Amino acid sequence: MNAPRGPSSRPLLARLLIRSREYRNPGFWIRVRIACGIFNLCLGVFLVSLGYWEGVLALAGAVLIFRTVFLLQEGAAS
Repeated sequence: MNAPRGPSSRPLLARLLIRSREYRNPGFWIRVRIACGIFNLCLGVFLVSLGYWEGVLALAGAVLIFRTVFLLQEGAAS
């Protein structure tokens, strides 16, 4: 009988959004994610300023991207 596996050391968000290849070369992927986050942030602000509520989704995506960058930086440091 197999022993139960303990909880993962990574948070659920990190396990879902960060792939193993991103831990092998974190500097490159952090820059890519920051560029994508800035694009989403600008797109969201632009859409909200025009009165489209869908811009809120882009802003939420930017928050998720920047949170993932933070988790990736923590994982790269340890």
